[in-house]
Formats: sequence, structure tokens, C-alpha cells
Amino acid sequence: PPTPAQAPEVAATCNGCHGQSGNSSNAEVPSLAGQNSAYLERAIKAYQNGTRTNKDMQEAVNNVGSGDTKTLSVYYAGQIPQQTTSRLPETPEQLAAKCDRCHGIGGTVADAKMPRIAGQAYPYLLKVLNQYQNSNRSNSTMHKMTAILSQTEIQAMAQYYAGK
Repeated sequence: PPTPAQAPEVAATCNGCHGQSGNSSNAEVPSLAGQNSAYLERAIKAYQNGTRTNKDMQEAVNNVGSGDTKTLSVYYAGQIPQQTTSRLPETPEQLAAKCDRCHGIGGTVADAKMPRIAGQAYPYLLKVLNQYQNSNRSNSTMHKMTAILSQTEIQAMAQYYAGK
């Protein structure tokens, strides 16, 4: 079996998806750094024997021998996990509290400088929010407001105000 010094070489293939030293930069792929070694070893074996199903993982661990499995699990357990930059999505009510500052409570502004967004059609609101996020519609405040929103949050906001 490989020695601990060979672990980074063995892990090179894993790092392609799970990130350098097992710290994933892809929200769809878990980080391995700092995971319990026994857990990692069981997970690898479960992909190998088909009790855990994921085509990419099953292919990736198909040729990993038992010595490499132990080496990988100990290596990743010893890596320092890095904090991700992800944020929790906000509820439509939390987001609406921000929108309501300019568009009025419930999006029913009386100010002639701001559009009423309450009751607008969902497809229209969705289109406009995406245009602001992608800078295809001009308004620096709206660009900033939509820049960090996920597509799920944008859809929720469009639904929220369409239902007002």
C-alpha cells in the first residue's frame, strides 16, 4: 500500500472534483478535508460495492485498492477544512423587507419614482429580476440587490410579489 507521503499523489484524481486538499469550491460537490477517516473509508467502499450510487463516484473509485482507500481516508481526515463562502438563502419575507424599503410595503409604493411591483405577472417579475441580476437592465441599486440572489430566491421573490 502507498505510504502517507504518497497520499497527495493518490489523492490527485479526487482533488479534481473535491478540490485542492479536499476543500471543494463547487457547491454541488462535498469537501473531504477534515472528514472522519472511518467514514471516508466506508463511503469509498460503499461506492465500490454499489450500496451508494453515484455514477461519477463509482467510476472514480472503481480502481482504488484497499490500501489506497485507507491512505485516502487518513489523508483527507488530516487536511484542514476551509470555510466556504456560501450563504443561507433568505425567505421571501426577509427579501421583501429589503424590497419594501423602496417599493413600499408589499410592493404597493405610492411614490411616482418607483414602480409598483405587487400584483405584476410572475413571468414579468422573473424576467426583470434576472435582467437586473445579469446587468441587462440598467439600475445600479437593483444590480446590487439581485447580485447575490440564487435563482431559487429570484423565483420566490417573483412569486411573492405576483401574489400580492
